[in-house]
Amino acid sequence: MTEYVLEAVVRFAVIADSEEAAINVAKEGLKEIESSLADAYIYEWDDPVIKKGFEAYAEFQEYMANYGFPNCPLSEEQFNEARKLGALDDDMYGIACDVNAGVDFHVAVKLNTQR
Repeated sequence: MTEYVLEAVVRFAVIADSEEAAINVAKEGLKEIESSLADAYIYEWDDPVIKKGFEAYAEFQEYMANYGFPNCPLSEEQFNEARKLGALDDDMYGIACDVNAGVDFHVAVKLNTQR
């Protein structure tokens, strides 16, 4: 992110009539970049697989494998328990990532299902 800010400052310093003006223009550019990144994050969760829903653990395993987890971080029991605890399809990926990173399963479910 910092590299984008520096690039914007350098680019606009050439056309701005003062350092302050260049910084202000760079800040506006950063806001646009942050907005674009936020849009990209939202787009990621528009994944048609998540929207259709995981009907079984095997589908979830396949989904996780497509996103770099050849061995699903959640067991079938954990998957079913997360569902019983109210985890939606878009929560399941976050839960699995947290568990993979070493977060306790129940903590991961609680953190990812807070609305």
